[in-house]
Amino acid sequence: ANAQPGGTCAAVEPVAEALDLLFDIYGDMAYDYDEPVFVREKLLPRLRQMLAPMRSLCKTVDRRKNRSLRDRCDLATQNLRAFIEYKATERK
Repeated sequence: ANAQPGGTCAAVEPVAEALDLLFDIYGDMAYDYDEPVFVREKLLPRLRQMLAPMRSLCKTVDRRKNRSLRDRCDLATQNLRAFIEYKATERK
């Protein structure tokens, strides 16, 4: 995998960090901004669309050459899947 700045490996950490922040920001429907932003702007379908590209991004990181980065990416993907499941049932 390309570990040079600007390569796909370089994109993994900022994407994983952005997802972590998104989980924190929209983690509870009780937050005042959850309904007007997360629900009305239809972020859940957008997150669902991110799952396959996120898995593909993780596959660009060679586990043998950069174990910690691959683990970080895999964890972000697992957390994305869990967050989508949580948000899908949160308002039911």
